[in-house]
Amino acid sequence: MMEMGSDKIYHSEYTTMNNSLLSLLPKWSVSIRDRSMFYEHLSNLIDGGVSIIEALKSFVTKTDNLRFKNEVDNLLFFVESGDNMSTAMRKIPGFFGDREIALVESGEESWTLQKAFMSIARNLREQDELRSKVIGALIYPIIILIFLVLAVTVVMIYVIPQIAPILTESWTEIPFSTKALMATSDFLSNQIGTLIAIIVACILIFQWYKNTPNGRLSIHRSILRIPAVWEVYRNYLLSQISTTLGLLMESGITIIKALRLSARSSNNVYVEQIFDHIIYDVAHGKRLGESMKEADKNLELFTHEYIQLIEVGEKTSTVNKACEKLANQYRRAIDYSLWIMVKFIEPIAILIAWVFVLWFALAIFSAIMWVAWGVGI
Repeated sequence: MMEMGSDKIYHSEYTTMNNSLLSLLPKWSVSIRDRSMFYEHLSNLIDGGVSIIEALKSFVTKTDNLRFKNEVDNLLFFVESGDNMSTAMRKIPGFFGDREIALVESGEESWTLQKAFMSIARNLREQDELRSKVIGALIYPIIILIFLVLAVTVVMIYVIPQIAPILTESWTEIPFSTKALMATSDFLSNQIGTLIAIIVACILIFQWYKNTPNGRLSIHRSILRIPAVWEVYRNYLLSQISTTLGLLMESGITIIKALRLSARSSNNVYVEQIFDHIIYDVAHGKRLGESMKEADKNLELFTHEYIQLIEVGEKTSTVNKACEKLANQYRRAIDYSLWIMVKFIEPIAILIAWVFVLWFALAIFSAIMWVAWGVGI
């Protein structure tokens, strides 16, 4: 026993150093899809009669992700040393989520570990699909903005300085629009270092503010108020919360613990604050639907329909089924709200491009017309 304890200490120290080195390599970070395949792999092998130890060994030999291989190897060491799966997962802090550990622990207690693994895999797969939809919907507007920024930079830094002497050498007075264009070009050409320094400073200040308690709360709450974006984000939050709450309650986890883990799954401080009120009220005897109404009186997070379905689930003792329906409903709603958001962003990007083009055209042609008409010469 003493020898095994010393092996654990040595293994822990070694893997901690090894994990630190691996974490410096971004290409080896573990994606949501990797995690989904991990749990699906375990579920399939356990369903086929393979032990958890053999299933973990199989995954270690299968995966090409070095970071994941290292973490699962650590997990395997603790399980082979006598720990159950959930306890071993807790010994690798920062890698496995609280929800994953809770579901695995519940599966161990109810002898449904294979089902728990499959539930986690399905949920992670849905998260990955949702993330892909969001990224795919935003690619077009982002490309427009990137090309717009590049075009403005090239024109301001390389084109305007070439034609500025031609515009100014024959007359002393030029139109205001031309002056503004040349002044902006001169600033970007000669003060590019200052501009970059200002941008970097703003980013650092924002990062500092985001890491303060008040800053995180303010930013997370503000996201729910951005036009077009808030609808997508709220639908995502409600889908995520409903999925987590439904899975945990179906696994037999207490309502208080399920609510707490559901709040954490949102990764939003403002949502966690709302859930703190809900948890307090539910712990003191209030019904879940009523607590949601009290905690979110302005309906910034929940909708009337959401709370009504939760209340129906409470009356029929099927809150987990209600959460499953809500998760599917708001997952579908994300598609529509994404379409609305893209339709909102596209004209803004195009409008910004047209404003610059018109400004550039006005500045050049007004200067030419100024000369042609002999004004100010």
